[in-house]
Amino acid sequence: MIIRKISARDKTTSSIAFARGSKVLATDTVSEIQGRIPKKNWLISHLYRACVRQNGQDKEFLLVPLADAGRNKEEYAVLHEGIKID
Repeated sequence: MIIRKISARDKTTSSIAFARGSKVLATDTVSEIQGRIPKKNWLISHLYRACVRQNGQDKEFLLVPLADAGRNKEEYAVLHEGIKID
């Protein structure tokens, strides 16, 4: 399955979200810092990667299912600015 970019559909922002199949994906501070899924307290086994252009620069997002984001009480985000939907 591909990772799709979805518009937030909010007229006050140009934010997008990522989705894979029916799952909404999120960035999670712990997985971004470690570059992988943390070994403790995580039940998931998948870390998805999306390479996009954000504000004119290439960026790789490490994504987890929204239901698993913030599991270690760290910050997470679903909406991301500066990415155009193709």
